[in-house]
Amino acid sequence: MFEQYFLAYILYSTLVEFRAQGMETDDKPLYWKSHLLHNVPFKLFDGSNVKEEFERFMKDVENFKLDKWIEEKKKAFYISFPEFLPDNPRE
Repeated sequence: MFEQYFLAYILYSTLVEFRAQGMETDDKPLYWKSHLLHNVPFKLFDGSNVKEEFERFMKDVENFKLDKWIEEKKKAFYISFPEFLPDNPRE
């Protein structure tokens, strides 16, 4: 359990650092992506309803106008994990 939380903390704190860097350098894409993602690592472990968190995340993606970015990430995800393609039945 320590390992999971420690890795989640590293991801969280690094994303917070990226968010601060985005603000300092006026790098809006870096700021919004890191702002969007920094709480996700802990949400995977805190008993939150992951489906609800995912829906909130996708709504934020839309609000932050990161649709193109998330579509690119989905394509890359499906290349790496074709078993999760919508038309691929999972057991």
